[in-house]
Amino acid sequence: NMNSIQSIEEESNVTIPLMIQNDRYWLRFHLYSTKKNDEGKTILASCYITDVTRYLIHEEELYEKTHKDELTGLFNRYALYYHFTLHGHRTPITSYYFDIDDFKHYNDTYVHKIGDKVLTCFSDKLKDIFSDKFICYRLGGDEFYCLLYESNKDEAKKILTYIQKSMEISSGELESETLSVSIGVVTSKGDVSQKHVPFMEQGDKLMYESKNKGKNTATCGEFKIFETK
Repeated sequence: NMNSIQSIEEESNVTIPLMIQNDRYWLRFHLYSTKKNDEGKTILASCYITDVTRYLIHEEELYEKTHKDELTGLFNRYALYYHFTLHGHRTPITSYYFDIDDFKHYNDTYVHKIGDKVLTCFSDKLKDIFSDKFICYRLGGDEFYCLLYESNKDEAKKILTYIQKSMEISSGELESETLSVSIGVVTSKGDVSQKHVPFMEQGDKLMYESKNKGKNTATCGEFKIFETK
């Protein structure tokens, strides 16, 4: 309409996603003011349409490679540090540092692809409760990390209880095995966007305390942000 045309100053660009027969496309509309009235408002505009599908699919692929773990599809360590800077202020924030119990047993007893199966089974369990408030990462090896933003005690405990429920894995040459994890849980009431390293270190320390206590154990603590250097 005329109001939309008049709102164009010199140049405007907008990209619109489309679904055509279950295929995704992106079209970029370039709008240019070609004639204005005495008040300086556009009364005539030109529009050029560019298909940018290939470019944006390439951008998506690059994002997946740089931000996601290839095996599990969870976010990686690089993405975790980036998310801390973006969302570390969404307090209270609770972190869960996981290490799979007896993971070496799976690799030593079976072939390495079974170890991969164990990792994907646990990551799938995390994905079941993935949300915009609960984000999960694979740090490497059999270590995983999750962040619960704007958390409360009931919510944090509910997630912990769910994850601590043992799960059975059975696939091919892998006989029925029970998978459990040792967990370090840390809650901070303060902004950790610039304190994420000591925040993670505390979770790592508590996770190893859980390891020393026995399998399928969680150790919880509070992050004292003003006591860190």
